[in-house]
Amino acid sequence: MTYSPSVRIEPDFLFRALDELRGPDLADEEIAASVTRTLARAAEVFGVTGVGLMLIDPMDHELRYVAATDPLAARLEAVQEEAGEGPCVEAFVLNRQVATTDVRVDQRWPTLQRIFHRGEIAAVLGVPTRLRSEPIGSLNAYSTEPRVWDESEIDAMGAFNELLETRLAAATWARRHDRASALADQLQNALDQRVIIERGVGYVMGRYGTSAVSAFQLIRSCARSRRLKVADVAESIVDGGVFDEIAQMLPTITPEADQSDGA
Repeated sequence: MTYSPSVRIEPDFLFRALDELRGPDLADEEIAASVTRTLARAAEVFGVTGVGLMLIDPMDHELRYVAATDPLAARLEAVQEEAGEGPCVEAFVLNRQVATTDVRVDQRWPTLQRIFHRGEIAAVLGVPTRLRSEPIGSLNAYSTEPRVWDESEIDAMGAFNELLETRLAAATWARRHDRASALADQLQNALDQRVIIERGVGYVMGRYGTSAVSAFQLIRSCARSRRLKVADVAESIVDGGVFDEIAQMLPTITPEADQSDGA
């Protein structure tokens, strides 16, 4: 298989793009508009096919599609949202950047491999989007061609992600100062639930020896089967419950998924 060479991002180009997005008019924009503009500029700087953003839904603590530069980016996010797997999901769960040269042959995510095997999407880079140092979602870039992600591209993605984090932090600041928005409430609620879910993940990892990603998938599956919030199931686990049901779901976790932390 032939891989397209990585495209090194020139620092001056990146800095100019970020300066434009930090311009004086940005403070007056609605948060949704500023997110959309940031994604579009990131796609231009990277020279990738598309860029998308996923944020956590406080109702069930599932990653949800928020914005994308094109239909394929939206599809990539929707597939990961439904499957509960993929580089963007792992970036959120593991709180670190996750990359793949070609998702169509990557054994870590069999669902994505099966869906995109005909060539719609190949290379994907996901980075965790954080609020007060805690992941609340993920920013991803993708290409329809295989691609080895250059270190400068990963750094540039981080710079755009920091800009998004600043915009989201401003939304939660407004919430605390009686200028609440639906997005601000969503972010704050997600942050409040993150702690209990992390504890639940830790309990499952300790009891069954799974990876963090597999533990999160097990809790998510249990929540779906019981029609409960992920946070509620995690709280039950911390209190010593639902382990029998979790144990029954262990065979559904593939060996590839269980090794994903080290990939």
